[in-house]
Parts: sequence; structure tokens; C-alpha cells
Amino acid sequence: MVRLIDIAKKTGFSVAVVSRALQQEKDPYDRISEKSRSLIRKAALEMGYTRNLQAAFLRRGQMPAVRVLMPAWTSPEIIQMSMGISDASLKLGYPLIYHYYSRETDYISFLEQSRHEKNTGVIFYLHDRMNREELQRGCEAYLASGGKMIFMNTWSADFSGIVPDMVMLNIDEEYGGRLAAEYLKGLSCREFSIVYTSPDRYSRLRRKGFADALGGEGQPGYSFDFLRVGENYRQYEKRSRKLLNDFYEKAVKQSGKPHGIFFTSFFMANAVMNDLIRRGMEVGKQIHAVGFSSNTVSQYPFYYYAKIVIPFYEMGNTAMKKLVSILNGRQESSQMFQPFMDYDYDI
Repeated sequence: MVRLIDIAKKTGFSVAVVSRALQQEKDPYDRISEKSRSLIRKAALEMGYTRNLQAAFLRRGQMPAVRVLMPAWTSPEIIQMSMGISDASLKLGYPLIYHYYSRETDYISFLEQSRHEKNTGVIFYLHDRMNREELQRGCEAYLASGGKMIFMNTWSADFSGIVPDMVMLNIDEEYGGRLAAEYLKGLSCREFSIVYTSPDRYSRLRRKGFADALGGEGQPGYSFDFLRVGENYRQYEKRSRKLLNDFYEKAVKQSGKPHGIFFTSFFMANAVMNDLIRRGMEVGKQIHAVGFSSNTVSQYPFYYYAKIVIPFYEMGNTAMKKLVSILNGRQESSQMFQPFMDYDYDI
């Protein structure tokens, strides 16, 4: 572990001068020249020095802990992101305080509490139900108190620009759609269908990437809606059966060439594939399928399509590393994470 005295010996300055030069906020009474400050900081970086930020924060009256706000979803992506953040925090020596919001206004109280308790940093997973103006006011107040922030999922409702120089981590959804198209074209598919469950931003971007990669080849879309307001399960089941029949009759039955199916989410993917198999369609010959993955589908008995995997763990891990880097006074930039293919599936 590199100490201040080690940097002092290498640079020829006293320990007190080295300590002041490495402070994130410049002391108004500091008379160290910029040349000396740069020399000391360069030496510290080369030697791998890491400041004892927790002690520094406590001296300034800040709580040396990072708050993390996630939606209260029992889903694999939230678990994977949380694991990524936790693993990075363990290596970097930062305690975490997790919050999972279930109400649309929880994020407001989260920001207020973070500001009042003077938490050093916040990792914020955004959701499209958040009010942009309220979110902006809360973030500005927290940043004004000296805190630092990392934002994830700003694409959900285009939250970019709510605060200056915000660091955003997102998934390249269009790239995932392009991966799906290239995969199906590589299997000699010449007719295509897109099955999507809702018109949300993720689905639109994935469909756009898929269509762009096909270069205008035919790709009619079929929507399988979630339970509608006021609809009971029997009504939903009846509507789903009609949708499945329409999909088979209009898209697949008349196809004389290998038919490629792209599922923009795992929802309904197994129901569609099982229905086609029940009707005598051969997976791997008459139909090929690819879809965005979620571990949730492992509870179903069949899994007849290749998967596009989203690197949620890596995004969470990177969020924590970037936040600590910012707390150390370094500049960080936004980052886009690309999904990847998992070809391991049973037919």
C-alpha cells in the first residue's frame, strides 16, 4: 500500500505538501504551484496511490457510504446489477446502502435523505415513471451538497441532460436487434417476424436495430400484450390463443423458406415456440428463433431459441468503479454496454 511518505520521498516534498496537493478540493490558503501539484499527482498515480476517502469524508462531515437506488423488481437483471455493484464495492472498500423503490415518489425521498445524511455518492437506476422536473431538482440539490452521482438506464425515458456532465450507463438495445438479424440471416432465413409485448422504448430500439440490419426485408410485427386493465386471466388466455393462431396462420404457415422469429423480450417466447411445435413446425429447419434473455424463463419446460444476453452485472460493476473514480477527483465518461449472443440452446 502506497503511503504519503512514499510519495514525499519520491518527489522531494514534505508529507504536508503532498497531502495538500492530493486533496480533491483546493485549500484557499494553499500556495502550492500548479507545476508542483501536477508533479505530485502524477507520481501518486504512477505509484498506484489511493486516498483514504472515508477518513477525508468524515473530516468534512460526510457519510462515507454509497447509496444505491433500484426498482423493487424480483428479476434477474436487478439481482445481477446489485451483485456487480456489491463485488466492486467490496474490492474498493466502500460500504453500500441499498434502497428498492416500489412507489413512483420513492426516488424523491431517496434523494432528500441522501442529501441530508451527506452520503458521498449515489448510483441511480432510472425508470420511465419518474417525473423529469422533480428528478432534476432533487439531483441538483444533492450535487450542490457535494455528492457525486452515476446514472443507469437513462434511455428508459430519455433522461439525458437533467444535470450537467452526468455520467450515464446504458445498454445498446439497437445493437441487440442487429445481433438477432445477423444470427437469423446466418441460418439462411429469408422471411422474418418480430414478436413484441409492449411499445416501450426498449422494444422500439430493438425492433429498429433488427429492421435496419435486415435492410428492408419483410418483418411484420406481432404484439402479445400483457394483462390489460380490467381483464381477468380467462379473457387474457382467450385473447392469447387468438394471437397465437393468427401468428401461425399469417406469418409462419404459408412460409416456404426457413422463417426467422425475433422475440424482443422473453415474455410469450416459450408460449409461441411451444404452440408452433405443437402444430408440427420443426425448430432448426422450418423455423429459427432468437430472443432477449432473462433467467426467468428457466422455470418453463422448453427453451427453443438462441439468447441475446444483456451484461447487467458488468454495468453494475462499472457503475461502482466509475463512482469511486469520480470521488477520487478523476473525470469519467458515459458508457454503452453491448449485448452478446448465447448459442447454447436445446432443440
